[in-house]
Amino acid sequence: MLTIQTLVDIAMRYATYMSDAMIIACIQRHYATGEPLVVPSRSPIDVPDPLGVPLGADAGYELVEGEWRRLVEGNADTRWQHV
Repeated sequence: MLTIQTLVDIAMRYATYMSDAMIIACIQRHYATGEPLVVPSRSPIDVPDPLGVPLGADAGYELVEGEWRRLVEGNADTRWQHV
């Protein structure tokens, strides 16, 4: 079984809403149970974005004209996710 410290250490590797929620849940568990917990600090430069590119770094590509619209419209249909 993983400790809350292990869960926080794993969640600190990511910059997502889910990892932030996990960190908050671990802190709440720490206060409720008294289980030891040390939340390390992180800087935005150290945390990769969901695509794996460090924040502040050049992604190395640019969207061509119309590509952003195609990506957004292609991801707008969620019917298949509600089966």
